Amino acid sequence: MSTTNEITPPVPSFLVNEDSLFKPTSASTPNKEPLTVLPQSRVDNLQTNFLASAKPSKLSESHPSGAQYFPSPITTASGTVTAKHVGPSTTDGTLPPLVGPSVSTVLIQEDATGLDVTNYTGPYKQLWHLLLGKTDIVSNDVVHAELISRCNTIISGLMFYDKPVGFEIPKLDQTATMKKKVNVAIMKTSSVQSSVAMELLCLYFVYEYTGIVISLSKLLPTESAIQSLADDINEFYKRERLCVLYCAQVILNSATDSNHRFSSIFASFIVSASMSSWCKWLCLSLDKIENEDEHIQILHTLALLLYHYGHFESVATKFVTEFKFGKRSLSNKSRLYAEAVLIYSFLQSGKPSEDEEIERFMLKHVKQLDENPYFFGAVVSAFATRGAHNEKIRTVIQHVPHPEKCALHMSVLLSEYQAQSYRNKHGLGSLILKCVYSAAETILAHYERESFGSPDDWNQLLNILLRDEEIAHNFMCEHPEELTLLYTEALMQFPAKIEWVLTFWGAICRTATPDVSSNSILSRLTEVNSVAMEVKEREMHLIRPNGNKEWVLLGDIDVAGILVKSGTGGVTVRDEPIIISWELDTPAKEVTVWQVLMEVVIKKAYSEHPNFKEKTIKRVCSIAQFIVEFSDTSKEIPETMFNLIKPVTVILRRLLYSINEPQKKSKYIVLLLQVVKAGAIFDVEFLLQAEEPALWPTPEVSNYVTDIILAYESVLNSDYSVTKTFLRNIIDLFHYGEDDPYGLRTALYAVSLHLDNPKTFCLTNLRTIFAHAVNFVLENIYPSFVRWRMSRPSDQFEIIRDTFRVFCNLFEFKDPWFNQLKDKCCKGILAPGNSLLAVLTIDGEKLQDTWIRSSKENQYLDQTMYYALYLMVYMADFDIRTLQMLDSASNLTLVKKLGKLVRHRLNPALPTLAMNLLRKIALELNISLLACFGNGIDSFRDLLLQRLDFKSEAIKLKVAVLDFLTVCAQTQPGLIQHFFQDESFTTCILELLDEPETTLPIASLALVRALFRKGNSVFKNHTADIWIDIIKPIKSLDKFTSILSKQKVISYTMNIFSVELYRSTVIEKEFSTALTQMLNSASLLENLMLSTSSKTPYSKKCIYSIKYFLTLVLSRPDHEMHFEDDVRELCLNSVAEEFWTYLEQDEYKDMIPPLVELMLILGPSNDTGFLEKLANGFPLYFKTATLPVQVPILTLIHKSIIAVKADISPVAVEGLVRIVTHVFYHASIIYDALSLDMVRPVLGVAASIMYGIVGSPHCKDWIRIFKHRMIVHSIVSVAHVGLEKGEAPEVVQDCLGSLIRLSRTPEMAEVLRSASLTSELYMPLAQYSSPDILDEKWMDVYLLCCELNSGLIEIDKFYFLEESLNFWTIHGNFVIMKLFSFTDLINHCYLQTPDLNFQTLKQLLSFTVVVLRAMSVMVPYFQQWRLQQHQTLLKLMEGVYATLETSVSLLSQPNHLLLVITKPTKSYSGTAAFKLTPQLLDIQTKMWEVVSMGVHLYMKIGKGETEFVSREQILPLLFTIIGLCGRSMSKHGDKKSHPIVNVTSEVTMCLEKGLALLLSHVIGITRDYTKLGQDERTFIREMTAEINSICDTVRRLGLPVDDFSLSMCTRLEENVRQMLCK
Repeated sequence: MSTTNEITPPVPSFLVNEDSLFKPTSASTPNKEPLTVLPQSRVDNLQTNFLASAKPSKLSESHPSGAQYFPSPITTASGTVTAKHVGPSTTDGTLPPLVGPSVSTVLIQEDATGLDVTNYTGPYKQLWHLLLGKTDIVSNDVVHAELISRCNTIISGLMFYDKPVGFEIPKLDQTATMKKKVNVAIMKTSSVQSSVAMELLCLYFVYEYTGIVISLSKLLPTESAIQSLADDINEFYKRERLCVLYCAQVILNSATDSNHRFSSIFASFIVSASMSSWCKWLCLSLDKIENEDEHIQILHTLALLLYHYGHFESVATKFVTEFKFGKRSLSNKSRLYAEAVLIYSFLQSGKPSEDEEIERFMLKHVKQLDENPYFFGAVVSAFATRGAHNEKIRTVIQHVPHPEKCALHMSVLLSEYQAQSYRNKHGLGSLILKCVYSAAETILAHYERESFGSPDDWNQLLNILLRDEEIAHNFMCEHPEELTLLYTEALMQFPAKIEWVLTFWGAICRTATPDVSSNSILSRLTEVNSVAMEVKEREMHLIRPNGNKEWVLLGDIDVAGILVKSGTGGVTVRDEPIIISWELDTPAKEVTVWQVLMEVVIKKAYSEHPNFKEKTIKRVCSIAQFIVEFSDTSKEIPETMFNLIKPVTVILRRLLYSINEPQKKSKYIVLLLQVVKAGAIFDVEFLLQAEEPALWPTPEVSNYVTDIILAYESVLNSDYSVTKTFLRNIIDLFHYGEDDPYGLRTALYAVSLHLDNPKTFCLTNLRTIFAHAVNFVLENIYPSFVRWRMSRPSDQFEIIRDTFRVFCNLFEFKDPWFNQLKDKCCKGILAPGNSLLAVLTIDGEKLQDTWIRSSKENQYLDQTMYYALYLMVYMADFDIRTLQMLDSASNLTLVKKLGKLVRHRLNPALPTLAMNLLRKIALELNISLLACFGNGIDSFRDLLLQRLDFKSEAIKLKVAVLDFLTVCAQTQPGLIQHFFQDESFTTCILELLDEPETTLPIASLALVRALFRKGNSVFKNHTADIWIDIIKPIKSLDKFTSILSKQKVISYTMNIFSVELYRSTVIEKEFSTALTQMLNSASLLENLMLSTSSKTPYSKKCIYSIKYFLTLVLSRPDHEMHFEDDVRELCLNSVAEEFWTYLEQDEYKDMIPPLVELMLILGPSNDTGFLEKLANGFPLYFKTATLPVQVPILTLIHKSIIAVKADISPVAVEGLVRIVTHVFYHASIIYDALSLDMVRPVLGVAASIMYGIVGSPHCKDWIRIFKHRMIVHSIVSVAHVGLEKGEAPEVVQDCLGSLIRLSRTPEMAEVLRSASLTSELYMPLAQYSSPDILDEKWMDVYLLCCELNSGLIEIDKFYFLEESLNFWTIHGNFVIMKLFSFTDLINHCYLQTPDLNFQTLKQLLSFTVVVLRAMSVMVPYFQQWRLQQHQTLLKLMEGVYATLETSVSLLSQPNHLLLVITKPTKSYSGTAAFKLTPQLLDIQTKMWEVVSMGVHLYMKIGKGETEFVSREQILPLLFTIIGLCGRSMSKHGDKKSHPIVNVTSEVTMCLEKGLALLLSHVIGITRDYTKLGQDERTFIREMTAEINSICDTVRRLGLPVDDFSLSMCTRLEENVRQMLCK
């Protein structure tokens, strides 16, 4: 091998270092066997498994049983090649049936006569996208089955569509049907036979047609309409032909790619196919091409087949035999590139034994090889290894024009198929890279390098090759030697020439991996082993020759900061100018290459300012470009290297001052922007340095970027490089996300949260920079799509795509600081004539061409549409009105536009986003989607059904469709009703419940739940048992991998059952069976465990759903029996176990409320240990719990107390008291500022708990605890707050009830001694001592205070007498007023308001009973009462007498009472008739209670009675009472006048007390009879007659002989006789 220098340059030490990070790989071996050679054992296994395990998918489940798996095309006897179809042929010669989707509304019945749409498979574009493996489908079996059904077409290529011999287009007569006319038009336009034309028609209507569903005769009224449809179908047909080839390419390239999800299926497909036949059909397909795209893709397919499988079955021989070049133009670069790819692939394939075949091919096509300059590298490489002895080939090579451009052409070919290129489909870029790499290696090994390219051309080729990870890996291991030598020669010129060295370093750094970082790679590359210097004339005295191009240094010199000592040897690496490389004895450890660059380039550039030399500019740009490439692959940077960034930006900025040419200035602005971005990546403060903001738009000052964009790129047609770079910088630097490789995004987000950060002062300006940039983009770049005059659509789409991404970045930030800017962007984006709407109006066929017929012009269209939809989602999340505005701007066609995007089948992300937007519209906007779709609703319905029904559809898309339907079930009832008219929709939804992919059953369950919530009418006409399908997911929870998924399934299913239980009064048999399965002990226990054992975002909802379900089950007696007690106990123990676990862990505190409510439903445990755990486990948590959380906790405790039947252990008391204390003790402080209605449930349940504790048999043992905790004072304080604020009377009632319970025993009453009841309760109660108080609840509060007062004085007179007297002092007048109001009510009532009379009368009687009881308790203390409140006491006793007298009077006259409280009705006779009503019985019961309590009060007063009422008053009243009792108890009384009231006990007590009181008066009179006057004696004699009458009445009651009343009568008679004797 000859080189520029005659001596061999030294090899860098990093390449021979034994400790190198890199080791050679097998891929570096020249002339290696293809990578796809499979061991025969694997081939056999794959073939066996593929053929044996083929499971037809939904698209292929009806495949003919006799069909071959992979039949190949055959040659007829006449030599004509035809395609043999899979399966038996039909009798009419048409295509045999293939399986496809069932869509009933594509054609109406008369159009579809004799035609089964289900007999055709889906389009090949859908299969192609499926084979790419980017679609998340349910099962790989779908791909397996699809390949089985379509293998013939894939292998046959375009020959599958070849017309048979004798093919003629039939002529139409006047009787031809519309279907026949359309068929013939398709045959003419697409030049296909009838069966293919009919298949195309069906596929077009199923997959492409977007119009309304009408008959063909109405759809195609004219010949032009028929021809227009035929043209559309022809375009569809052309895409199908290309996609057949794409399917073959995917299979050929991915069969050996272990990372591809279908590689094993592809490998078995290839093994089962014949490679030689496949190659033959592809070659023959070249004669059947209809356009240039087909020609290029056939060449690409052949290239993949030959490279990967050229060693099978003499494929190379078949290729040589069948292939022939077609006519072409040298200006058609795409054809030249495709042929070059094929030739490189072919000449690199084949076995060594096939060298003669390859030579024959080269000689056969020598002219074509001579015409295409991109062939030359492949031909030279093949000649060197396979045909070096062939003189004819040698002659051809020697006469090729411009062989020195070989390296350049190889570089161009690699660039055209690089990773980002639209040409790089299905691994073609990787294929050509490996081929060119092998060819370059061979040429460098066998020929002189200069003959095939300049040094720069070879360096450029090496630069492109090193960007491949495998090649770079081998290069770092000193292989291949030929390419390593290129790098070594460039390195030996460092730092005299730095451009190519930095370029190589940048390329290698791009191959960094997580295991081997860019810094690790660079540390090996950048050791300074030699330094080169450009020797000028004045420095020649420092060196002397030492042989051929070798030199010796005569003195010490400094080269770029490195001391080179005298005597060091050097070698000439360049002659013009002279550059000598001095080899160092040891690497310069103290000086890095970055310091060298600082010395050689940066300082020199500073010295040349402002007149920069071209060489210096070139060097600075090389450094800048390397920094940019390094920043793209590394997260860290050496400090000495980072120090270069600032000087580079300064030099570039100074350079811009001296440049006026816009095009040249743009170049340096782009580089400056990229360097600034690189600096900001490694240190965010770099972006905020004093001079850097000049690169970012500001409202006040113009800068480089705004000037060049506004004055140059927006006006003139250019490459728009500044605009593109500026947008990329915004996207990369200002994008918040979890995957933040730079730290700048996180820093910006930290500022928005006001986090503590030492850099906060600098970072606060980031928002301003970003906001100004977005403003500039909105006002100046966003309109570019519709306003700038761009000649290249690719620039147009690329700029608007990145503009959309900038806006997406803005809307990702949650910082409220950006809200105003977001609002401005929403308005600007949706302004009239906006670019977003222009993008949305792009035709769907153009979107398909982005994938199928990719070109430089449309390569960004698909991404542009994706980000446009993504931006719409963000805008809708920020302000839903944006969708309404966009709809208005599009003339109310937004819904239809999104509906058309749902039809896109090559990128599932687009229809998925479109469905999400439709879901938002259905959810948020008050519009009818049914009306928006209009006549196209049937087509849209069928489309959604296809998306859900096809197994090959993306899972995320199916989920989006289901989510859309779920929302529509809530907001679009008309749309849902229309969709589910076809039972197939219901069947499809229910079938999805049993899918193995877990997200589909969950989304389907959500939809079913939504349908049930709105009424399950869509399922009523479904013939099958829907409940079998609904419970399938919950019965197969094991297939759901995540706990969250399982909880969603449980929650949704429980919700569905709950809705059905709530709405259905009659349970159907199928539902009952499913419900019984749900209540199965094992199933229910498992669901509870899954819901409670792990905390997820859905855990609480899941627990609540189970709670509601069990609540409804337990409320239905017909199903409660299925939930047995032992199952309930098991469930309760299971929940309780998790409950105790969560109670001890702070991070799970939010799980406690739902668990508590669930335990309430399951029933509290009667285990005292459970109550002890509650009492001792809750206090700490309870203090931090919110009010809604406290209620169920207290309720659970209360029910647990009831369950243990007050058998509360002393251990539990302390905790219970702490909990109750927290509620009551802090009530007056914490709750005073709130409405008591808010806290009423908490206080009420707490009071009930207190009531339960006090009612325990061991209550007196806890007095010490009550005193210590001040709980009584807390209860009094809460009642005081309620009375003061006049709110929540129920709370006050509960508190007073607890105090009354406490007052019933001396030990507990003792606790109340220190409570100031007068000031806390009795005085605030005075505000309710008014006749205007009509609220019955506050009257109950008043009565409870009376009872509390009575209970305390009755238990402990010493401590509570003063409090009791205070009560009567404060409320005596009110009580007097109420007592007298009873008589007033009877005398002045309105007969027109009987209901009001009844309520008022009942309230007064209840009040009177309580007052009489309270006064009875005070009788022993009448002396003290009389001394303090004599007049009050007298008035009270007068009121008692008046009330007693009125009650007796009303009891004696029930007709009058009926008239007061009941509406009279007219009988037929016209007389008034009264009925014995429940109201009457209620009032009479209360009156008897008043009479009984009044008599009791007089009995307790005893001798002092006459002070309040004279004998002349009391004795007649007693006679009346006793007589009334007798008549009421009599079995023969006049029931019309005196109806018998069922108050026997009260009447009996009243009779006994009346007789006893009468006896006491008679005894007194008898004793004092001699002292009486004449008038009094006359009264007494009259009284004796009444007494005898009364006694006779009592005796006639038939009472027992020993009855108390009879004994009283006997004693009365004895005293009367004694008195008469006197």
